Amino acid sequence: MKPIRNKRQSPSHFRKRIVIVLIVLFVGLFFVSDIRFVKNEPLVLIGNRDLAPIVYDDGQANGVAVDLAEAIGEVIDRDVTVKTMDWEEAQQRVLTGEADGLLHINADTERQELFSFSEDLLLSEFVIFTRQDNRDVNGLEDLNGTSVGVEQSGYPYRLIQSYEAIKPTVIENWKTAFRQLASGEIEAILVDRWIGEYELAKSRVTGIQALDQPVDQTYSSIAVKKGNDVVLRQLNQGIREIKDSGKLVDILASWSGERVVYLTENRLNRYLLFGVITILSVAILSVVFVMIHLRKVNQGLEKEVRRRTHELEEKNRELKKLNRQLEKISLVDKTTMIPNRRRFDMEIEKSWAIKKQEQEFLAVIMIDIDYFKDFNDQYGHIAGDKYLKKVAQTLQSVISNPGDIVARYGGEEFIVQLLRQDHSQAKAVAEKMRMAVRDLNIKNHQGLLTISLGVSAVIPHDDLTLEAFIHEADMALYQAKESGRDCVVVFEQN
Repeated sequence: MKPIRNKRQSPSHFRKRIVIVLIVLFVGLFFVSDIRFVKNEPLVLIGNRDLAPIVYDDGQANGVAVDLAEAIGEVIDRDVTVKTMDWEEAQQRVLTGEADGLLHINADTERQELFSFSEDLLLSEFVIFTRQDNRDVNGLEDLNGTSVGVEQSGYPYRLIQSYEAIKPTVIENWKTAFRQLASGEIEAILVDRWIGEYELAKSRVTGIQALDQPVDQTYSSIAVKKGNDVVLRQLNQGIREIKDSGKLVDILASWSGERVVYLTENRLNRYLLFGVITILSVAILSVVFVMIHLRKVNQGLEKEVRRRTHELEEKNRELKKLNRQLEKISLVDKTTMIPNRRRFDMEIEKSWAIKKQEQEFLAVIMIDIDYFKDFNDQYGHIAGDKYLKKVAQTLQSVISNPGDIVARYGGEEFIVQLLRQDHSQAKAVAEKMRMAVRDLNIKNHQGLLTISLGVSAVIPHDDLTLEAFIHEADMALYQAKESGRDCVVVFEQN
């Protein structure tokens, strides 16, 4: 028999095994510590303290963007702390690692060199605010040679840098800025629509208007320092989850009432309803007390208690009815009493989605009253408003199909939605509208008051956006004006 030899490993082989074990232990400990860090450390986001009601309100972090950040924290299982401060200081703190990210920031080329941006979070609509007596400003190009108020380090500041003739004026705060605008110290303010309208309603500065057409529309994000990929992945995961679950839509809906067209109305109505609700609450408590007491004293009084309860239910129903009426008022143009642009935007978005699914035609007519500014100058704004209302009523009288809508789009412009109408049918409706307005026999210095109309009709599809579709009708309207006005032009699809 051969002798049994002890199998001994060589020293080099033994050392290799020890190194492998140490590497595995190190990676495992790093992974565990990274998980504990992610789970336990709060996510610190900084917002701009001048962005009420998006990030900051009444001295504290509060607003739609804050609610979205907290919702993201819930789905990724991390506590979220939102702080507010000067925007330039906030950006420096993220770059120095004192905070994890910037809440509600718009990406541009310069910022993308320093920060990594999450997926889209919230739509920003940057508009021009001017005095109501300034009817010459329709866009940034009309502000050459004037002073425009913007926030230091903000997205609007970067927007106007491409307009060398515009003089940017860095604002101290929004309240001061709108007072400067009202007094004529500056000619305009460029700011997110939510922020500007909120400040107008809060400060009650009068004589200021927001242009309907935004200068730029972009989605804000949450920005982290370049290279902070772990936090960026978590944020993107959270944003996707609140979008997929519908939480994002719910939060936006809960804040939609703070948009300015009806913010001031809401405040007034809130004070009115507060008194009514207080009285009803006291009455309900009184009835409950009486019910308990009378039930002990005499069961025969239950009938009276039921009668009073029924009266309170009737009042509650009336209160709900009043709330619905107030909601409708917020979607109506106050001059013409027809749907306003916000109502039209809501309707056309729903119609676009439905017709895209059903593969049916959807048509839009853009309408402009010819030489209406001259009419106003000649006869005054009171007469102008009177005939705006008459034109609106005339346009409404032409449409009759369920779902069709005429809305005031801004100034002397109107817009019409037609369901299940192709190019020829929509053109026929537009022609009826043109003739109906001529038949009003309203005189101006050109002869009769007339309208120009641009038509676009399409079966919605993935290669065409809703915004591009409406722009086609606007281009057709422009061609109608260039062709001598008082005519209908249909946009020709490629």
